[in-house]
Amino acid sequence: MTKFLVFNNDPQNPVSTIPGSDGAIACEIAAAVGTDGLSDERFHALPERSKEAKELAKKQAARFRIDLDPKGKTAWKNAAFDILLACKELDHAIEHANLVLLRAEAKFNQACRKGKHFENLDRVYDMQLSSAFDDLHGSCTNRFIDEICDAYIVEVLRL
Repeated sequence: MTKFLVFNNDPQNPVSTIPGSDGAIACEIAAAVGTDGLSDERFHALPERSKEAKELAKKQAARFRIDLDPKGKTAWKNAAFDILLACKELDHAIEHANLVLLRAEAKFNQACRKGKHFENLDRVYDMQLSSAFDDLHGSCTNRFIDEICDAYIVEVLRL
């Protein structure tokens, strides 16, 4: 197992990583955990015990420490990124569905208030739609990021 320190990439002098390399994977994990999946190019990862990491640590504090082993690298390459994208899509769909329900409920309530004979109907048909998604207990993305942090022993060293 190799521990990586992940640093912010210098925008004036960016360091690129080889796609699929251990450092690139550490940067992708950092992007998923620390920036809501924004570009992994914002980061630069080095093996913790390397001379380069020690020198860079003198100039700037590392943002993350991430443990990578062969099994974890394979899991990241084969599934984790796709799962993260699917979680974001699911969260978006839930947010959209909730918004559609709340808009429809508001239209229903407004329509009921228009007629004298039906002005109290909105109370009779109160379906508690504002809490329809409360049982979901948080976002899929946040829960999966927690799984990533556990699987790769991600330590947030600074925000």
